[in-house]
Amino acid sequence: MRPWETLYAQQCYEQALDIHRRAGFRSGEATWAWNLGLLYERLGQPAEAAEMFAITVDYEQSIGHPNAEEDAFRLATVRQLAQSQADPVTTLKAV
Repeated sequence: MRPWETLYAQQCYEQALDIHRRAGFRSGEATWAWNLGLLYERLGQPAEAAEMFAITVDYEQSIGHPNAEEDAFRLATVRQLAQSQADPVTTLKAV
């Protein structure tokens, strides 16, 4: 993706997420949060990605969605990456 395409996608995803959130449409909110999380992950922003993935995983777990376990694992992985970027010294000590 070109930089302007990425920015446009981010704006569209954020707008769709906001619309679904304000409408109380949790399924749509979860979908757009996941898409936005994937974009953040691709941009190397794991903390932001984890925040979005958590919205989706929370929803999936609340309805017993079949992807909940797999998506929760991805969330945990991204959170770990975010933590390692936030505090590389602690992460190195843990290894």
